[in-house]
Amino acid sequence: MEQASEIADMVRRYIGNHPELTIPVEVIDKSVRRDGDFWYVSIRPGGEVRPRPYVYYDVLAEVEGEIEENEHLNIMLVPSG
Repeated sequence: MEQASEIADMVRRYIGNHPELTIPVEVIDKSVRRDGDFWYVSIRPGGEVRPRPYVYYDVLAEVEGEIEENEHLNIMLVPSG
């Protein structure tokens, strides 16, 4: 069974596989929690998501899908201000 720290590390690794994301993304370790079949992970951009914020949100959606497909885990990335 996965632990919260393993989930956070996995999310970091998958986000790191997306060079089109030009800003750092912080995974907030203390926020990782499981509710039923889903893991919820709060993330925070390390800079402005401009001029193309859609790239940021597209990558987050791709990461969720990649983890589901490759790791068979349901992850919800929750943007945090």
